[in-house]
Amino acid sequence: MNGGIWLRAEAAVRQALAIDRTHHLAHYAKGFMHRARGEHQAALAAFTEAVKRNPDFAHAHAQRGAELLYLGRPKDAVSEVQKAIKLSPRSPSLGMFYWIIGRAEFFMGQYAAAIPWLQRSIRLLPDLWYNRLYLVSAYALSGKQAAAERALDAFDQKFSEPKSKYTRKRVVANERTKSQ
Repeated sequence: MNGGIWLRAEAAVRQALAIDRTHHLAHYAKGFMHRARGEHQAALAAFTEAVKRNPDFAHAHAQRGAELLYLGRPKDAVSEVQKAIKLSPRSPSLGMFYWIIGRAEFFMGQYAAAIPWLQRSIRLLPDLWYNRLYLVSAYALSGKQAAAERALDAFDQKFSEPKSKYTRKRVVANERTKSQ
């Protein structure tokens, strides 16, 4: 993110909280600010505060679940995102909610359980590369090689050069950079 934009966003969150410390959206925004810096414990605290301030705010539950996943608590993440789905079963963000649960199941090593969640995510969010590659991996790791190959072919067709910047080659290069 551009440094000037980042500083203005942080200032806006601080100002919103100075005006009203109880406003759930200010805490929600603060959670994303912390996440962007890799401060997952602080992000969890901010999303938790957003939920405390508005227990019916489905998106805050889902993002709280995502933070629990980042902090190595995938089982807790699933239950938190399921709360979001129950609160808002027609949410435009349902595909993201499904992806978080699929990813949590994946990280628990429950690859077969991850598959239907990832499939649902793809149906609602067909233009994301990451839900598709998690599905490829879940198929492969659950012994469904033919399905993995079909899903990878579908990914390659959807995200081929030059129309997409998320080719398989680019994703591998980006992930290598993150792990070094």
